[in-house]
Amino acid sequence: MFRIVVVEDDRIIRKTIIQSNWAEINAEIVGEAADGQQALEVIRETKPQLVITDINMPFMDGIELANQIRKEKIDTRIVFLTGYDDFRYLHGAILVKSDDYLLKPIQMPDLLQTAKKALEVWSENHQKREQLEESLPLLHEKFLSQLLYSSRTTQATDIQNELFRLQIFLTGPAFAVININIPSYKGEMSLYQLARKWNLSGEIEVLSFRHQEVFIFLSLETDDGQLLSNLEQGISLALEEDYHLSAYFSHSSIYPEMQDLETAVMEAKIRMEKMKIENDIEIRPSPLLSYFPFESEQDKENNANRSSEKVRMHTIYQLVSSHTLHLEEAKRVALQMVLFLASEINARTKDEGQLMDIYPVTQHIFKANNHENLKKS
Repeated sequence: MFRIVVVEDDRIIRKTIIQSNWAEINAEIVGEAADGQQALEVIRETKPQLVITDINMPFMDGIELANQIRKEKIDTRIVFLTGYDDFRYLHGAILVKSDDYLLKPIQMPDLLQTAKKALEVWSENHQKREQLEESLPLLHEKFLSQLLYSSRTTQATDIQNELFRLQIFLTGPAFAVININIPSYKGEMSLYQLARKWNLSGEIEVLSFRHQEVFIFLSLETDDGQLLSNLEQGISLALEEDYHLSAYFSHSSIYPEMQDLETAVMEAKIRMEKMKIENDIEIRPSPLLSYFPFESEQDKENNANRSSEKVRMHTIYQLVSSHTLHLEEAKRVALQMVLFLASEINARTKDEGQLMDIYPVTQHIFKANNHENLKKS
């Protein structure tokens, strides 16, 4: 049965609505409230498919309630009741995308018919969402790979259209991206599904990128970077307390345009890869060490023959620049190679003015449109 919550400050009208024959449209009343504040708690608890609410109520009116429902992304339809045939109210109802409105005094057959139509819309949309949910991880990965590894710059309209197709709505005015990677995660539930349970507030969307990695797209009202750090700390604490998991976190700068999301994704990814490499070096020998050994001065004196090392370096360079790997895979290997080398070189550079700037090189890697251009980068 469909679940309905009735919100009406007039007790007689509220009871009349509740006592109607809702079973006729395969529905039941699961909650009631006299104002928007009370209703919000009831709605959060009962998760109804339909909210029937008066517009003019004390404490929190129907428009404010609807705005909060939309803000919290509660999956429900809304039908307004009003005794005020007033443009201000009706205009507000349109802005919050209500299903319909009825003027008082209400005729119950009309309300039942209106509710039936709203629930049919909910059912149809719910089915579409379920189908989309099943394919979302693959669609997310395809979209993120496009942003990361495409040889062409993605236009703002392309990003907006793709986000809309993925049912992702970010209004800005500022945007940022957080990359989260949990190498040790081997749960049956994908990290994307796990992230959806974190109950993040605000305009935040989680995008799946392979089993052990997600990107979080944020719509921010200010350019306060502390918000990103606080969010990372909150997620890290929740992972540790609830799942005994530790994660790598990296975030982009905060950008003013939606088109900058492409740069934000790249920036967060570069920082993530660099962080993982640096941590791997501290924890255990990196697999790339066998290809790019860095020796002390004493080691160099004791090892005059470095031809085998040159062969290994040449081998991985050939692997990246040949057609053995798909271009996207070759870019990933090249990115790891550059970041590893930069980390090792910078760790041994005493003069900060001589530190290797990895960003120009990584940008060339991301934008290479064939293996030959990747080789030159």
